[in-house]
Amino acid sequence: MGLSQKKAAEALGLKLRMIQYYEKGKRDSKDVKIPKSVRLACFALSEGVSDFDGTETKRK
Repeated sequence: MGLSQKKAAEALGLKLRMIQYYEKGKRDSKDVKIPKSVRLACFALSEGVSDFDGTETKRK
Protein backbone atom coordinates (compact mmCIF):
# COMPACT_ATOMS: atom_id res chain seq x y z
CA MET A 1 0.00 0.00 0.00
CA GLY A 2 3.04 2.23 -0.02
CA LEU A 3 3.02 2.87 3.74
CA SER A 4 5.98 2.58 6.04
CA GLN A 5 5.70 -0.13 8.67
CA LYS A 6 5.15 2.55 11.31
CA LYS A 7 2.38 4.26 9.32
CA ALA A 8 0.73 0.90 8.56
CA ALA A 9 0.77 -0.01 12.25
CA GLU A 10 -0.78 3.34 13.17
CA ALA A 11 -3.46 3.10 10.46
CA LEU A 12 -4.39 -0.46 11.43
CA GLY A 13 -4.15 0.03 15.20
CA LEU A 14 -1.48 -2.65 15.50
CA LYS A 15 1.92 -2.79 17.09
CA LEU A 16 4.85 -2.21 14.75
CA ARG A 17 6.20 -5.66 15.61
CA MET A 18 3.03 -7.34 14.28
CA ILE A 19 3.41 -5.53 10.96
CA GLN A 20 6.98 -6.80 10.82
CA TYR A 21 5.84 -10.37 11.50
CA TYR A 22 3.16 -10.13 8.81
CA GLU A 23 5.62 -8.70 6.31
CA LYS A 24 8.21 -11.36 7.05
CA GLY A 25 5.64 -14.17 7.26
CA LYS A 26 7.38 -15.64 10.30
CA ARG A 27 7.36 -15.25 14.06
CA ASP A 28 9.81 -17.30 16.14
CA SER A 29 10.45 -19.53 13.09
CA LYS A 30 6.71 -20.27 12.75
CA ASP A 31 4.55 -19.22 9.81
CA VAL A 32 2.36 -16.18 10.40
CA LYS A 33 -0.79 -15.63 8.37
CA ILE A 34 -2.38 -12.22 8.09
CA PRO A 35 -5.84 -12.46 9.71
CA LYS A 36 -8.90 -11.75 7.59
CA SER A 37 -9.75 -8.74 9.77
CA VAL A 38 -6.37 -7.17 8.97
CA ARG A 39 -6.73 -7.97 5.25
CA LEU A 40 -10.18 -6.37 5.26
CA ALA A 41 -8.86 -3.32 7.11
CA CYS A 42 -6.09 -2.98 4.49
CA PHE A 43 -8.73 -3.12 1.75
CA ALA A 44 -10.81 -0.47 3.53
CA LEU A 45 -7.78 1.80 3.83
CA SER A 46 -6.99 1.33 0.14
CA GLU A 47 -10.57 2.46 -0.62
CA GLY A 48 -10.17 5.61 1.48
CA VAL A 49 -11.95 4.44 4.64
CA SER A 50 -9.94 5.62 7.62
CA ASP A 51 -12.54 4.93 10.33
CA PHE A 52 -15.90 3.19 10.64
CA ASP A 53 -18.42 3.55 13.45
CA GLY A 54 -20.45 0.46 12.55
CA THR A 55 -23.39 2.23 10.96
CA GLU A 56 -24.51 1.17 7.52
CA THR A 57 -24.09 3.60 4.66
CA LYS A 58 -25.69 3.45 1.26
CA ARG A 59 -23.37 3.25 -1.73
CA LYS A 60 -24.08 5.34 -4.80
